Amino acid sequence: MNGENYWQLYLSNGKEKQKRYINTKTFKELAGGDIKYGCYLACLFSNKTNHPITHSKYLNQFTNQYSMMNKRLPVIEVGFDSSENYYVETSTGHLSAVTNSYYKAERFSFSNLHMHHYWEDWLGDKGKTIQKTFFVLTTLGLLLLALTGCWMYWRKRQKALK
Repeated sequence: MNGENYWQLYLSNGKEKQKRYINTKTFKELAGGDIKYGCYLACLFSNKTNHPITHSKYLNQFTNQYSMMNKRLPVIEVGFDSSENYYVETSTGHLSAVTNSYYKAERFSFSNLHMHHYWEDWLGDKGKTIQKTFFVLTTLGLLLLALTGCWMYWRKRQKALK
């Protein structure tokens, strides 16, 4: 990064891991190293080395914009402008995802029309319970409909055999 080489060290106290970046020449720790390394990698992947970064943050859980479909955590989210974000996994140096305005619209429609997450948006935590109850009742209704159809077919067949 910036003409300097760093070691990426993982320190563990048994419960949690901490990632540190140590300069290979001076042996000093780079403050905020994970965010800086994520920004550096995002600039390389995007070919925007001179473009200003609008925001960067550490993500250790999935969000509406960075979903479970991407399968990599933790990642650094780096934004260059309002319509494009890069998600970089610093432990491996891989680009996990790139979101733009088209991707955001696709995620919104998938999340709300297919996964029915609008319940959570409207009602908060209660929305998840209502959503699951709605799905169970819908599934039971479809099962009842299928069983009714099978029963009607069986009765019609029994009458035809007599």
